[in-house]
Amino acid sequence: MPTVLNANNLKVSILDANVTDKPLSFTSSNNTDTTDALVKASMVSASAVSGTYIVKNLNGTFNRYGVFDASGSGTFTSTSSAALAAATSSTLDFSNSITDVARDGSGGVLQELDKSFTITAEGLVQNLASESGRNLIDVASAGEYLVLEFDLDNNTTYAGLALIDTISISGTVDEIATYSATFAGIDDLLKKA
Repeated sequence: MPTVLNANNLKVSILDANVTDKPLSFTSSNNTDTTDALVKASMVSASAVSGTYIVKNLNGTFNRYGVFDASGSGTFTSTSSAALAAATSSTLDFSNSITDVARDGSGGVLQELDKSFTITAEGLVQNLASESGRNLIDVASAGEYLVLEFDLDNNTTYAGLALIDTISISGTVDEIATYSATFAGIDDLLKKA
């Protein structure tokens, strides 16, 4: 995980595209689409529509974020993200919700699994050097999607899209203001390969 701020495992970034529409999800046809050109080829062959995407590998791991333009022969451009804040204390909550959806005719029950995640962060410190020119209150107010990266150790990082559910700011005179926020995860929390 590139470290712009080093503050205990949670990096909050904003997509350069300032995305307010929910990004689409695309699963690559294999685990070797390591360039924009290969991702584009997979998207063209799958007849993907134009939009901002989170791209997953076939094995379910995170590949990249980007914008796909389906016009002509198609183009895919990776979207970088600007580090907006980091947390001094954070909690990742992941849950599986199992719902009974039907009976299978032989006395059993068919079930559906819904995954969700939330991250609660205390002491979020804004990256004053961020190239985005945005702050967390602006992002929450505009309803923009964020990229959250939760680093468990040097080898395991999870990434996902989220919206700010709640946010508060606190501070005293002559001290750096800190934020407390709850982020509601959107779709899957993906392991970064």
